Amino acid sequence: RENNGVQIYVNSHDPSNNTKYYQWDYSETWEFHTTYATSLKYKVTNLANGPSYEVVYRDSTNFKSDTTLYTCWQTEAASTINIGSTATLSSAVIYLPVVYVPPASQKLSYLYSIEVKQYGISKEGYEFLEKMKKNTETTGSLFDAQPSELSGNIHCVSDPNETVIGFVNVSLVQTKRIFISVNDVPGWNYSELCPSTKIANVSDSIREFGIGLLPTYIAEASPLGTIVSFYAAPPTCVDCTLRGTNIKPSFWP
Repeated sequence: RENNGVQIYVNSHDPSNNTKYYQWDYSETWEFHTTYATSLKYKVTNLANGPSYEVVYRDSTNFKSDTTLYTCWQTEAASTINIGSTATLSSAVIYLPVVYVPPASQKLSYLYSIEVKQYGISKEGYEFLEKMKKNTETTGSLFDAQPSELSGNIHCVSDPNETVIGFVNVSLVQTKRIFISVNDVPGWNYSELCPSTKIANVSDSIREFGIGLLPTYIAEASPLGTIVSFYAAPPTCVDCTLRGTNIKPSFWP
């Protein structure tokens, strides 16, 4: 736990001191829930003078909330080049930060997982990635290093003068996955701005106040059980599939 967020580190060692250059790739996946669970939906009827709106139950035989809109998962791949070397160290032990989860991020609102893949690479491959990292991540201001010319071990066989950028490494891959629950980070305090609006269940009111929102739950019902008024909120606060997938990953507990 660092700076109120969570810092993920990688650490490795080679007792034989044969592996001196490393590259890491990672993929983050997290489960998140919407602020509101809903059992309601809009029913639109096309009339001669225009559409008519009404809020009804999503399933008239089952009034429970639709869980397919409540729980979702999102996956994000690494966007940076992560490399490290023990060539200048007295021992072949490496310990480096790989990704930082900022405070109150949605990533740790429920359950978070990261899978890291580690590659032992050649010195030439390391130097290629080091140049690429400098070119793509540290250029842009007057004080940054100037871009370096990239030349790898890939060549165009039909035209030797053709510029080709890339490097092929052959290496063993080691993989590790960890899970972090919101219970592991007390005081995470993730919250989402999800204002709720009360709307009468009549077409004119829905057209004026409900377009652009999704119904959440009943505010008032008649003695016969019909919906008199309801609450509505921004779509991302109600439908998780707008930001992720509701298909549970195969590795998820």
